[in-house]
Amino acid sequence: MCYNFLILRETAGTDTGKEEEVMIHQKRKLGYCLSVMLILSMILTSVAVYGQETSDTEQASNQQVKQEMADSSLVKASNTKVSVNKSYYKQTMYGNTKTYFTFTIGSGGSVQPSIWILKEYAYAYGWEPSFEFRIVNASNHNTRYMAGTARVEEKMIGDNNGLEYMRITLGKTRLPAGTYALEAKSYKMKNHNVPISFNIKYVNESGLSSVESEFNNTRNTADVISRNKTYQGNSNYKDYDYYKVSIPSTRDTTITLKTHYDWIEESGAGDENKRARNNSIELLDANGNVIISDFGYLWDSNSPTIDSNGVRWAVVSQTKRLAAGTYYVRIQGDESYVYDHYENGYSQKYESTRDYYFSVTDDSAFTRIAGTDRYETALQIADVLKGKIGSGGKFQNVVVACGENYPDALAGSYLAKKKNAPVLLVPNGGSREDQIASYIQANISSSGTVYILGDEGVVSKRFYNKVAGFQGSSRVKRLGGIDRYDTNDKILREAGITSSDRDMMVCTGNGYADSLAASALGKPILLVDRGLTTAQRQYLSNGSIKNIYLVGGDDVISNSTMNAIKNCNYSASVSRLEGSTRYGTSVAVARKFFSGKSSNVVVAYGENFPDGLAGGPLAMATGNPLLLGCNTSSAMSPVINFATSQGTGGGYVLGGARLVDSSMLNRMIGR
Repeated sequence: MCYNFLILRETAGTDTGKEEEVMIHQKRKLGYCLSVMLILSMILTSVAVYGQETSDTEQASNQQVKQEMADSSLVKASNTKVSVNKSYYKQTMYGNTKTYFTFTIGSGGSVQPSIWILKEYAYAYGWEPSFEFRIVNASNHNTRYMAGTARVEEKMIGDNNGLEYMRITLGKTRLPAGTYALEAKSYKMKNHNVPISFNIKYVNESGLSSVESEFNNTRNTADVISRNKTYQGNSNYKDYDYYKVSIPSTRDTTITLKTHYDWIEESGAGDENKRARNNSIELLDANGNVIISDFGYLWDSNSPTIDSNGVRWAVVSQTKRLAAGTYYVRIQGDESYVYDHYENGYSQKYESTRDYYFSVTDDSAFTRIAGTDRYETALQIADVLKGKIGSGGKFQNVVVACGENYPDALAGSYLAKKKNAPVLLVPNGGSREDQIASYIQANISSSGTVYILGDEGVVSKRFYNKVAGFQGSSRVKRLGGIDRYDTNDKILREAGITSSDRDMMVCTGNGYADSLAASALGKPILLVDRGLTTAQRQYLSNGSIKNIYLVGGDDVISNSTMNAIKNCNYSASVSRLEGSTRYGTSVAVARKFFSGKSSNVVVAYGENFPDGLAGGPLAMATGNPLLLGCNTSSAMSPVINFATSQGTGGGYVLGGARLVDSSMLNRMIGR
């Protein structure tokens, strides 16, 4: 992993700055002798401790420091053994060779070095310091685990006596147990020695299986990961992190990246010239060919989220159907390099190490049913239903509704329940009619009945005649009225309301959004407009009906209509099932009828009606609620909350991943 540095400036009034100033001021009063004694108690915060141990020599003038630097007599090889979580002072970085400080960690964990250099050394040869620090393999020094230059990340720390120090903090990296070396190198001061102080912070993370472990910069050294689990890593400039994952069978798979969303200032001209940078994520096949590319680059047009600590995060995802096999996730640091910014007389350049979280998830807990369009999806749903409500591989009855509008199919869900039938969708004309007719012919019992919902203006005479040609006209019934409400009446009469029907669902005839979930209950549905017809009053006054549920708020079904319904049946309970959105309403319906009763769900796309209407009989047959879904997190929030509270383990999803992708499904089951 290759790390560069973020230039930050210590602002006045911060706790760290105050601590440093106090510590440095006290040290100067105690003198160099006391500083030697203080070395014995050193596990303090990295910046404050350095201030405590500043010597008189380090307080020399700029001219004196340069004269000292001219003396190269102290040059020698270095391979000093040091310990983690301990501060070291006035160590020599030799100018004419790489200097190594070796350390050992007994268990895997994160390592993060911090280095301090007196300003006069840092800027002795111009505006830009030129140091490079790396974490390398201790035995051969060839394998880089972490690297960066002081030209990129620096933090100036001042004291009350006018001395300033450059603090360089490398990015955090995670390493397995072993021996490593902090490598120090100077580009400009090749013939001079520089006193440095440093601390290598180490945190034992051996118990964590979800964090990145270096060296993972190639496919051959990739970290092995599991599906449906979130992993954490960090990256920087042109860093490549590889992860290996196996897909056991063909399925829709979603790659998600949550990345630290940074700002850099391009010209020092103010906020208008800042731009956002973040990591990118790619999916590769077993041979290293890119399958998904570059969707992790989010710029100003994508608003990040800001957590409680004020950190910006951006989340991106993409779903693709993958065959069984081995794949690699590659996460890369932003390729944009540093930009000059001048502050208080110093040239500073901004680049940061960015944390990230990512996952490879699939919808394996759900059975996805998706055709090339609404008509094929309905046929595929019917195929699943054959094993649940069919007999001998045949349906006893079939319900057919127009696939271009919703009212008839919505009302027909109750008929489908009563007749133990699937709901097939058909267009009004075209070759699809022939396909649907052929499917019915192959999958209906010879004694079965085909119920066609709607008049000839909705489902064509041609389709009727084609079905009647093989099934017989006596076994094809058209239920069509002068409008949707009249058709609803004919459907209810055909189905018949019996003494076992104690609930009635009242839905608007002017929209499908709130009614889709109700269509999957197998209860009689009454479509209403602004007022009630004579036929509607008769249904509502049926003595067997004990509960009347209005689906949707008063903007969908008015309070005046609600009062009229109450006047039809004084013995029945009349109430609303509603949410603030169509997704919330589907949850309200599910809570009423399925709370604590179902461990699975059927998910249908909420922004259109066909899949939900065709999927109603599947929800009835499996005894599961039908919930509306989409790929918008805010809209899906009530659905996800309900599903997780129920302990949902999976179910069916209707339609392709572009409608409801794997990431949303996995959130519903708590992944």
